[in-house]
Amino acid sequence: MIRIHVGDEPVRVAAQSAVVTSGSTSQLINDSGYQTAEQVTAAVGAEAANRAAADEALKGEIEAAFIRRTASGNPAAFDDGADGIPVKSLVATLSYTGSGRTGCTIRRTGKNLLDTSHVTHAAWSKHNIPNTLAPNTTYTFSVSGDTGYAYSLWLASDASRVGGTTVRLAGYFSNGGRGSFTTPADMSDYPYLLLGGTSLDAGYDTAAHFQVELGAAATDYEPYREQAYTIDWSEEAGTVYGGSLEVTTGVLTSTLDENGDALAQPVIYQLTPVEIATLLGDNVFSADTGAVTVTYRADATKVIEKLTAAILSLGGNV
Repeated sequence: MIRIHVGDEPVRVAAQSAVVTSGSTSQLINDSGYQTAEQVTAAVGAEAANRAAADEALKGEIEAAFIRRTASGNPAAFDDGADGIPVKSLVATLSYTGSGRTGCTIRRTGKNLLDTSHVTHAAWSKHNIPNTLAPNTTYTFSVSGDTGYAYSLWLASDASRVGGTTVRLAGYFSNGGRGSFTTPADMSDYPYLLLGGTSLDAGYDTAAHFQVELGAAATDYEPYREQAYTIDWSEEAGTVYGGSLEVTTGVLTSTLDENGDALAQPVIYQLTPVEIATLLGDNVFSADTGAVTVTYRADATKVIEKLTAAILSLGGNV
């Protein structure tokens, strides 16, 4: 057996016998049927290429099984995102609207969905908080920090604490308090959220930390983190009444007319692609047009942590 090294990997070439005729064309004859050195070299190259292709295929299988993930919903949420890696795909549904749209806004946040960066402080409350919560969805509201006040979470139709209509969602809770709630169907009637306190001074308290997260369980507080992407297609496509937008490739597909009926043929427009990266761990993606589907890369450590926790929950050893 002859071993020929290609790079660091030995490639085996069967050669049981060789006959060289002196004074004539030299020939290499072996059990594999190779007759010339060029054929042996070609076989070695082909085997090396096959090995490289097999390695790439294996990498793809590993990535598909352990790294690449897909999350869908309104919003789409996951807790194993890799830090700063652009998503592979993000498709936003453009649900039908009779007035049509000339653009949309995509948001990526961490697990805390309560943006208090522009809050207005008043005697009893903190108001002017944008409402980005989805209808008919379960969330958990929690309060932490060294605060002596209790707070509740409200829907509000007006940015002012005294104007419009308010609906209480959860509370009252002080430090360590938490409670789950399900949003109503008419969320579009309430563009704001409001934090109501139990004291005239509660609105000015800076020690309290507030969090709203998806699901019925409360986790440790983290500050609100958001990246918003506003996409305008008024010049390229005009008004679109329904369809989809693949944000990362910029492909806008119009499928409905102004009456909500399907077009005879979908109309496709090319917009400027947008790169959106994930945060490490918790990510929540939403669109103001409907549900989204995100294909992303998971963090290997997060994947292992989840697998370990699953094994331990079944009484196994790691």
